[in-house]
Amino acid sequence: MSSQLLPVDKAAPHRSRASLGMLAIALAGLAVVVALVLHFGFEDIVTAILNVGWGMLVVVLAHVVQVVLSGHGWHAIAQVEQAASLWWFIQARWIREAVSNLLPLTQIGGEVVSLRILVLHGFRNGIAASTMVADLGSQIVSQAVFTLLGLALLLTDGHQGPVVEWTVLGLLASVSVLPIFFLAQRRGLLHATERLFLSLASRVPLLRGSSLDGLHDSIHRLFRSPGALLRSFNAHLLSWLIGSLEIWLILYFMGAEVSPRAALVIESLSQVVRSVAFAVPAALGVQEGGFVLIGALYGLSPQTALALSLSKRVRELILGLPGLLAWQIMEGRRWWRRG
Repeated sequence: MSSQLLPVDKAAPHRSRASLGMLAIALAGLAVVVALVLHFGFEDIVTAILNVGWGMLVVVLAHVVQVVLSGHGWHAIAQVEQAASLWWFIQARWIREAVSNLLPLTQIGGEVVSLRILVLHGFRNGIAASTMVADLGSQIVSQAVFTLLGLALLLTDGHQGPVVEWTVLGLLASVSVLPIFFLAQRRGLLHATERLFLSLASRVPLLRGSSLDGLHDSIHRLFRSPGALLRSFNAHLLSWLIGSLEIWLILYFMGAEVSPRAALVIESLSQVVRSVAFAVPAALGVQEGGFVLIGALYGLSPQTALALSLSKRVRELILGLPGLLAWQIMEGRRWWRRG
């Protein structure tokens, strides 16, 4: 009688510890949110959120425009490598946000799932990954321009001090990845990335059996297409600007009077806060604290600032839950076809 040993996944304990660590950070962030709400007045904050009422539908529609523009930015780059439907990229961006905002226990979970969606639509892994990397670069540059615009408006409004300094530091931190990426491209380190992905794919169920063949060559082709990169940049920059409209709409329906100019500053600085706090799942607690500090520059009470942040999270739920359902339906159809 013979026995057969099952293979041991040596990475499992490390993944478990990482997941527990992310869960602990998420719970700590949630505790900060609860503490802020209780400290500044639960009833006032809830009342402000309820004042948005049916206006939340307008807010949701404004964000849908953002998702469409972001999908268009990715699609503009991907067209260089493979003709594809714009809807695939809108769908991938929608589900990426849903996973990142509502299932934030892995830092790159949304990106992995969005790649998975493109692969399900017929993209090779390497091509899908290269288009996403180029699109993320375009998105970072457009966010930097958006932040500089907000910073310029902040300074012309007469605001100085720590908030300006923190914004500059946050901006430098968010764009610091770009020189590293270009250096990696020049030194051929993307070939090493292809090999690293093979190792990662063996440990992440969604990526199992995948490879990143062609990543290096595809990225070189993409960065030799300035027209596609410019179209992507323009789409993302317009998306950031629509984000400031979302801020203005929420405050308008709450009854708080702020100018579109102030809304742009609040949105641009809050996005820097989220970028710097990338290690905190969904920026729980960090986003809320950031809104309190930034909102105070334009006369928003802590209660209104917290209600603004939590209203954005309500919008994330309204759009995110159908996104998660759509992802599961896609996976279910694939499983059914294979079965």
